[in-house]
Amino acid sequence: MAGNENGIFTLKLSYASGAPVIATQPQSVSVTATKDAVFTVKVTPATRKPLAYRWERRSGKTWAKVTNGATYAGATTAKMTVKKTTTAMNSQQFRCIITNSLGKATSSPATLSVAAPAKAKKKAPAKKLLSR
Repeated sequence: MAGNENGIFTLKLSYASGAPVIATQPQSVSVTATKDAVFTVKVTPATRKPLAYRWERRSGKTWAKVTNGATYAGATTAKMTVKKTTTAMNSQQFRCIITNSLGKATSSPATLSVAAPAKAKKKAPAKKLLSR
């Protein structure tokens, strides 16, 4: 706090005072089936805390809430994991909605790409030597 010659004081306060603003959008992820895929989102430092995160998965033309369980972890955090992916999950899209007391922000969708594991090459049968 600083005063001038007229006795007027100026007080500067610095605090997070805004609605959520996404600083880093979730990125699309490519994995091999059975591996985990991780999506993250970050807000600007000026975003007022506390924050609530809600990840969603596109289901047709609508978005469905992701819940923690056998398939997902971190559904209400800035880092959501799709566990043990399968090729059936290929091309699924995810987004995050972040809210605080001043508003909300919705991330851009990120796509999950899941490739089938490489097939092991079959070994050629050993040649048998014929004895005469």
